[in-house]
Amino acid sequence: MPEGRQVLLVRRDWPWGLTVMGDPSSREQVPSLLDDRGVAAARSIVVARIQHEVDGEATAEVWVGRCPDELTCVYEGEFVTASGVVTLADAAHDDAKQLDATVGRYALRVLVEEVEFPERVVFELTPESDAIVVDED
Repeated sequence: MPEGRQVLLVRRDWPWGLTVMGDPSSREQVPSLLDDRGVAAARSIVVARIQHEVDGEATAEVWVGRCPDELTCVYEGEFVTASGVVTLADAAHDDAKQLDATVGRYALRVLVEEVEFPERVVFELTPESDAIVVDED
């Protein structure tokens, strides 16, 4: 499979120790019970544990296609965007970054460099087809 590309990156302090990727038009409740690998997922909202601000900055990323780095997969599932918009933010939705994407279903993997207190979290989206539109503005 060809290498993917990073389309969103947020490097900051995470006051809640959580990063959230989702479709902002979703009517689903934000999942709140993390599994033993630090992920809670609904169809269009995914929450992942990330290093808490008291331990310093951490990075959350969204990739389209495969992230080439050697990271640990802590979740595999499906992500659906009905609006064609994907956001990446913290639990309070501060400093949200937005991606304009193709409406539809994506294979989703959540990758981390360290499971318990990850300093880096990657949400890896692979579309059903190769078509994805990224707003470069």
